[in-house]
Amino acid sequence: MTMTIGELSEEKPGGGPAKPSNIDNILSGVSVQDLTPELRKRLGVTNRVKGVVVIGDDEGIGLSPGDIILEVNRQAVDDVQEYYSVVSKIGPEDDVLLLIFRDGGIFYMPFTGK
Repeated sequence: MTMTIGELSEEKPGGGPAKPSNIDNILSGVSVQDLTPELRKRLGVTNRVKGVVVIGDDEGIGLSPGDIILEVNRQAVDDVQEYYSVVSKIGPEDDVLLLIFRDGGIFYMPFTGK
């Protein structure tokens, strides 16, 4: 028997702007959405946690659906618009440092440019 309780989806209302096509860096395969009250409840996160929720990692860089990106290169990203604003300025060869909230813990994930 298989049961799906819920899935993160880019189609959710209030998910934020669509992913821009001009991103050409290590994060180009990462899809995110805003951390809505519904997602907070589902993921068990308080209002003190601010960031964007990973819903896809097409490049397989090590992010998982449900990870919350709090910072990109030490810049806070409270919503999808801020996330893409920061990420779109990162070059293809640039290294990236993400601050991630996962399973109640916070840690940095460093990435080397493409």
